[in-house]
Amino acid sequence: MKNKNIKQGRYFIKNRDKFIGSYVSKNKDWCEYRSSWELTAFNYMDMNPNIVSWGSECVMVRYVYDLDRLKNKTKTRKYYIDLYFETNEGHKYLIEIKPDKETRLPKLPAKKTQWYYKDLATYQMNKNKWTYALAYAEKHGMIFQVWTEKH
Repeated sequence: MKNKNIKQGRYFIKNRDKFIGSYVSKNKDWCEYRSSWELTAFNYMDMNPNIVSWGSECVMVRYVYDLDRLKNKTKTRKYYIDLYFETNEGHKYLIEIKPDKETRLPKLPAKKTQWYYKDLATYQMNKNKWTYALAYAEKHGMIFQVWTEKH
């Protein structure tokens, strides 16, 4: 019986000739998924005949986090985009898979709590990552998209 609340684990590749790899696993037999949505996306990429190649966390983009700038830190961070794939029509995609709530500015509550500030920081970090990912994708002739549970 399958667990419907799968959070993370290893996805074992079925069509190894399509899988280009992952920075994280460095293995052509499996890759890590961090949510059930990623697991669903990996299975779709692996089994879809219109996908000619795909990889998990195989594209790294450097970005600067705005909150680091506020602390007078100018270091760049590494962002591994969840999914890369190429279709049989030659289109190349970079996909980030996130909960919908992390793609929107959190609503201002009547009383600001630490959870509000945490959600705000998460949103800002995602926004910074996606700005750099979009520029990277455009520079390399790719399409960047954010997929949520609504996709």
